[in-house]
Amino acid sequence: MRTDRDSIDNRAPIDRIRSLGEELVQLADEIKISVDAKISLSDQKRSLEAVARGLLWQRSVICRHFDATLFADPATNLMLFIYSAGLGAAVSAGACCEAAGVPRTTGLRWIGNLEVQGLIQSTISDKDKRKTTISLTASGRHAMDECILELISSPGDSPMI
Repeated sequence: MRTDRDSIDNRAPIDRIRSLGEELVQLADEIKISVDAKISLSDQKRSLEAVARGLLWQRSVICRHFDATLFADPATNLMLFIYSAGLGAAVSAGACCEAAGVPRTTGLRWIGNLEVQGLIQSTISDKDKRKTTISLTASGRHAMDECILELISSPGDSPMI
């Protein structure tokens, strides 16, 4: 003869399985949301870096059509170049100077100024002490993120400097 206790005991595992199933579905949804958020953030960073490359290109076009010294802004060019290299990327000091469109001595002086401001950091190669790489600090990256977000949210069709 079956009692209520037997039927409760028999339903308990089924209820637990249903409950665990619902919990697994909920956890899967949370994981999906977390992954989607990371993908979106990664996509956003790549988009901002592309905008920086576009701004750097616009500045180079201007300098090709006018005397480059009229529009010299090594700090802006350096920050755009390093930022557009990507999150965590390090670029050579020489490439930075070339991207800034200034002589190496001027570029290195501006790299020093940006480093003093805490926006970039330079690292001397362990293998070759003549080679220095430059990367953004966390505060430099944050400042560039905010700057470019503001530029693309401004009125107009495309960001211009």
